[in-house]
Amino acid sequence: MRLRFSPIIFMLAYCLIYIAALLWDLPAFLYYPLHGQLSWGPEVVKGQGPAMAWYGIMAEAALIASILAIIVPDRWFANRMQNVLWTVPVAAMLICTFLMRTFFG
Repeated sequence: MRLRFSPIIFMLAYCLIYIAALLWDLPAFLYYPLHGQLSWGPEVVKGQGPAMAWYGIMAEAALIASILAIIVPDRWFANRMQNVLWTVPVAAMLICTFLMRTFFG
């Protein structure tokens, strides 16, 4: 069996993992830009200033989606769902906008 990177599985997994990490506030790490420090996990370190979770969410989603894109074959998705796959990133954008609606007002 030859391992191949599947862009379709990466896209599906990335969108779903990103939404889950944003929904449950589970970044892989927090970045504190005032001091240039990283804190592993979602625990906030006191006295470091405001923390940015976005980098941790992006890295977590990319790492897990990359692993799944190598492991899971995309034949089923490519053959049966190729006309509706575009709805996943569109739905992910709408869900992310809804989850972050308090920042827009």
